[in-house]
Amino acid sequence: MTMFDTLSLFDILKAADPFALAASSPPKSIPSEPLAEKVLGVRSVRDMGTLTTAPTAIADITIVHRSSTLMPEFYGRRFHFRQFLRVRNVLIGVALHFAFVTGLLLLLLPPVRWLLKKYIYAPGSGPRMEDSVNDRLVYRAVATADQDTPHPKRALGKLKYDGTMYVFTGLLLAEAAMTILENEEKVKKVSRCGLVTPATLGQEFIDRLEKVGCQIETEVFNY
Repeated sequence: MTMFDTLSLFDILKAADPFALAASSPPKSIPSEPLAEKVLGVRSVRDMGTLTTAPTAIADITIVHRSSTLMPEFYGRRFHFRQFLRVRNVLIGVALHFAFVTGLLLLLLPPVRWLLKKYIYAPGSGPRMEDSVNDRLVYRAVATADQDTPHPKRALGKLKYDGTMYVFTGLLLAEAAMTILENEEKVKKVSRCGLVTPATLGQEFIDRLEKVGCQIETEVFNY
């Protein structure tokens, strides 16, 4: 909400560039999405199911692309990333996509932002902890190797956390800070003393997350 109050439309669009934080030029050949997927926002991805537009994608994609351009030896020169939200069926996916796009357009109008501020949670407040005891967070990622073969290797990663997003966010920040404090020189080298991303924190960050209740799984498929 604050972003729309302080930034111009030009600045917002510039920040939404998937490679806005990249440490080097983006790949020259990024596959384009089919027109139907662009318009309706829904697609089906192997091992992931039916997916639609994710509200967090605008921020997360730029962060991942910064990681990939900081460490091309791990990601490859042609790496690109997209993020979506899993839904039960196509109809729900289309509805969420248009609701999100419409919401963004409405937020450009000052009267709409003024009205929403009267009803949404203020900074420092939110739902009660007892209302979130059954919350579960699951992130899934699938990667296809850049191999010139009919069936390149594919890797599936999963992160699960039982608890509220508020607590999860706090854990990420706290454990990231501790990782930086204990591995300062290593993080400086990988991040080039610039913006630090989760990937630049390395295995030490993963180990700390697992100790505080995050479950991280990986699997490689040869098909």
